[in-house]
Amino acid sequence: MIDEPDNAILIKVVQFGCIILMLLNILTCDFEYIENEDCYYEITAVNVSSCEGQDVEEECDFDVRGNRVTIIHKGAVYNCCHDQIKISSESYGNRIRIFETEICPNPCFCECPYTITIRLKFYESGCYRISLYNDNNRLIRKADIIIHF
Repeated sequence: MIDEPDNAILIKVVQFGCIILMLLNILTCDFEYIENEDCYYEITAVNVSSCEGQDVEEECDFDVRGNRVTIIHKGAVYNCCHDQIKISSESYGNRIRIFETEICPNPCFCECPYTITIRLKFYESGCYRISLYNDNNRLIRKADIIIHF
């Protein structure tokens, strides 16, 4: 029987092994080829917050859970009078580019930070590189992710 200190060491060794395997998977990802590139993911939901005030730092996080990815872009600065923030995407192999586009036919003289939440659903396991761009085609963040289900 394993006593408590040895059990804790065993758990840490297993956790370390899992981290090493995950890193090896990322390093060996092939970002150039996927068999069925027309239907391996879809954007399932988009939410744009109301104006969040003036002192919001811009940050972007990717949350991967099973075959779903949530992108949370905090502090996305757009015109206060926009009609819509449109989300579109394009893919080339395992590379996915997501674009935020401000629809603002009658702009006013103010800008405001928003939180934009984008949800993706994947239909194939694999390694993907997701890049998020703002309205000026500026890269906000890119992430290499592994979808496994």
